[in-house]
Amino acid sequence: MENGQSLDHSKRDLALIGTIRKGLKDPEWLFTPLHPLNIAYQLQLNDLICSEVINDELLRSLRPTNLLPYVSFNNSRLFKAVENSDSFEWLTYIDQSLPRFESSKFFVSKLVQEKIVEFTEHFSYLFELDYRAPLKINTINMGDCQEILQGLFEYYKRQLKNKIEKIDLLPIELHIYAEKGINNAFEEMSQYSDAEEIAKIFNLKLDLEGYHSEELLNIFRDQVKFYSKDVQSNKYEYSHVTFYQMSKIEQVATSNASEMITGVSLFGLVSGIPSVFINDDYKTGFGTKYYRKSKTPLLSIAPKLNSLLRVARTLDNYQEDMNIVTAISADHKQKLDLVYDSAHWVTFIEPKVDLSFFKNDDAQKDLLVIHYSDQYTSSSGFDAITVTNRSKQYERLIEEFLKSQNIECTKEDLPPIINFFNAINGNWLLRLLAQKKSISKREN
Repeated sequence: MENGQSLDHSKRDLALIGTIRKGLKDPEWLFTPLHPLNIAYQLQLNDLICSEVINDELLRSLRPTNLLPYVSFNNSRLFKAVENSDSFEWLTYIDQSLPRFESSKFFVSKLVQEKIVEFTEHFSYLFELDYRAPLKINTINMGDCQEILQGLFEYYKRQLKNKIEKIDLLPIELHIYAEKGINNAFEEMSQYSDAEEIAKIFNLKLDLEGYHSEELLNIFRDQVKFYSKDVQSNKYEYSHVTFYQMSKIEQVATSNASEMITGVSLFGLVSGIPSVFINDDYKTGFGTKYYRKSKTPLLSIAPKLNSLLRVARTLDNYQEDMNIVTAISADHKQKLDLVYDSAHWVTFIEPKVDLSFFKNDDAQKDLLVIHYSDQYTSSSGFDAITVTNRSKQYERLIEEFLKSQNIECTKEDLPPIINFFNAINGNWLLRLLAQKKSISKREN
């Protein structure tokens, strides 16, 4: 294929080798194990690992999903790669515009559990005066919320396992903000009564010593009250924790791959989707800056496929350095103000931006990054970032801690100090908060 030239039909059809179209109305595209990318990946994997035995957790992270994160099929509609829970040698691409597929991330369930535990431990006084006071959670643009359902269910199982009585369980009030017409897992589960059927459909584990599966379901239904809301609302219910997916403020764009820092490592076996700040926009996609030059099939074919799949179903000319990316304009920050103002914590799921997106917001000077994680997946970006605009108590906590170490600081010194420690560790502020609480208990 010549750079800058249009492609004839035979070259455009190269994009269909080893693919299957699944469905008619809202199709998915499946890349079979015979797709060139999958073949090259397995060859590289076999060459590097050979007969070495590796554990299942590491094996599950070895997949080529992020080597080709976005493709264009069906009259330029954007399809994005999603992780399969099985069939690791297949790749699945779904239409990014379909809301039900948003937040199809396996780590979300665990993240939800951790955030609930962290918030209720750090702010236990909010729930001690009235044991029926609910934990309030909002979800925004989180698709069918199946991972949210699984996370809440596992949270209650853990509480029961820790010998907390049913009457002492913390109730949860959940507001689900999604587009009209999109069913969520909570609504769908309410239509079923058979425990085995529910466990199979929603991938729930209804096993806990001392409890029947029906009893676990009844406990969950008694404790969780959910409400479906229109995501276009100009007002959000107050929440203690909001889980937010940024997809609705993303735009489809193209970018030079050489401008994007690569997320590829270990000869292509491990890859993430980097996000880069370019000219006031945050762009996410496959990049080749600092990309390892190699003649191995995998590292050779990945950049070419990204460029081909950008134009294979369009009339655009082939450009070998041009890829599909998603972009978030800095102007969209103002759309998040309502979210910040209505929640104590806001947790962004795979935010596609770095920490500077939140630190450089003049309209939200009180906005504070209190936690971030990049440990749930093999991606080179963040899995989750938690922020709050109720930052005074955190700043006061840091100020008290520094004074206890005989370190004087002014209020102007605090933001740089916070940014410095955030650059080193994403969990330090919550740990400091937990340490302060532990010391207070011992003193009392």
